[in-house]
Amino acid sequence: MNLSLADIGTGTGLFLSQLAQGYPDAILHGFDISPNLFPPQETLSPQVSLSVLNIKETPPSSLHDKYDIIHIRLLAAGINSTEWKPIVQNLLKLLKPGGAIQWEECNWMETQYYRSGINSSAQAACYMCARFKEGMKDKFSYGWKILPRIYDEFGMGDLVKDIVSSDRIVETSGYGEECDGCYFWVGEIGFGEEFG
Repeated sequence: MNLSLADIGTGTGLFLSQLAQGYPDAILHGFDISPNLFPPQETLSPQVSLSVLNIKETPPSSLHDKYDIIHIRLLAAGINSTEWKPIVQNLLKLLKPGGAIQWEECNWMETQYYRSGINSSAQAACYMCARFKEGMKDKFSYGWKILPRIYDEFGMGDLVKDIVSSDRIVETSGYGEECDGCYFWVGEIGFGEEFG
């Protein structure tokens, strides 16, 4: 049986296109609130399909229990404090028994910028980050604090939290190159050996 994966907030479907190269037999479905960023279907791998879906709303029953893995990334800016729990509930409706959720976000509220060398400056990045944090603090300071509790409420099993940083810190080199400070949240429900 082929692995089926849903990518929530897929945008251009780039994540799925890259995944298709390494997993040619996987069934890959991307969902987004709007089709505006979807590339033409003929430019995608045959196993990749993109559809409109608002994860804040109950998904249609045709999608229930359909996916082994659900990947969701960089949606915190669009989620209000009261929407986290219903979104997790909707993700669970899509998930097959024994499946897993991988949720990636940047922890913008704790982002730090370091000089890349002796003669460089991080002053402009620090200034822009401070303005961004001030404007988005309500969005970014809520969900991460309650997501583990929500996972626990739904009996999602082991929660794995991984923090990666930039290449400035040698020990993390090679991780998170496109997004400093990403959190990976994985909720497992009896994750089977066939995917381990």
